[in-house]
Amino acid sequence: MTLLTNTELDELGVCEVVSAYFVEPPRHVKPCDDGIINTTYLLQFNDGRQCILQQLNTLFDEATVTDFQAVSTHLAQRGRIVQRLIPTIGNKPCYRDSAGNLWRALSYIAGTEAPEHMTESQLVSVGKLLGGLHESLSSFTYKPTFTIPNFHDTGFYARTLGTIRKQVLDPALQRMADDCLAAHTYLELPPAPMQLIHGDPRTTNIVFDTHTELASCYIDFDTLMYGSPWVDIGDLIRSISGNSDQTQEKFSIGSVQAIMQGYILARPQIAPAHEEALRLSLTSLQVISIELTIRFLIDTVQDYYFGWDNTLFQSRKDNNIARANAQLAIYRKATEYLSGI
Repeated sequence: MTLLTNTELDELGVCEVVSAYFVEPPRHVKPCDDGIINTTYLLQFNDGRQCILQQLNTLFDEATVTDFQAVSTHLAQRGRIVQRLIPTIGNKPCYRDSAGNLWRALSYIAGTEAPEHMTESQLVSVGKLLGGLHESLSSFTYKPTFTIPNFHDTGFYARTLGTIRKQVLDPALQRMADDCLAAHTYLELPPAPMQLIHGDPRTTNIVFDTHTELASCYIDFDTLMYGSPWVDIGDLIRSISGNSDQTQEKFSIGSVQAIMQGYILARPQIAPAHEEALRLSLTSLQVISIELTIRFLIDTVQDYYFGWDNTLFQSRKDNNIARANAQLAIYRKATEYLSGI
């Protein structure tokens, strides 16, 4: 991360926001490059304190902050490591600047990002972390006041793809779209009681302990939603079945087994046996990987939603084609394994 000058901070509107939160200004402000939705900065103070300052995407509003305050308080009361909101000097949970941008400040949790190649013990710890999170949230009856429209609604995405399919001019992409729409007609998440879930439990939203190198806590609860825990399980497994850029398939049944071993340690009631848990998790992986394939295909036409890497691809469409191919490959690997058990 590169330090920002005062001029740069002023141009970005950060100086105004910092003054709304802190009497003493930070010594250093560094942009964090690991987010593609919100704009995030790490603030370091002379007394050694660190915190996160975040400009929220226009997709979110004050209700997002209200939801996070509720869920973080609940999780902290149950002994879970979780970021906490830092109020403004005026004791407000968030701040809207003179340009209309919404900001929040969060406590900083020291740790490392998920390694590209995880050991079995790390994978078990990841599954255990998600299982523990679900267990803590299962007793929380809070209803989020903010929801992303149609988020994880695979039926909505399938209908959208069906509507724009004729705009997919590449014959190979048309065949991919047809395969996804056909698969969607018979795929269904395993039954489970509905509850609060994270909504985006990929390994990129997990902090790993610096000393133990095991999964420590989840961050980024902006996608908090009421839904099936199998949505989170399928999405977590999807994230470890591909590279961090979501452009390459690296499915491993051993990784799936390790994830579910950890999950069951924290939440044994999810399935009567490891074999059944494995089958249900692969079914969930099928659903979520098809959902993401469909979403990436939609954006090859709509060309606006997902960020893209202009150092590796010539266009957002090319990046989304690579992502769609990888997600479909994950789906096929899961389907192949399921057919043999």
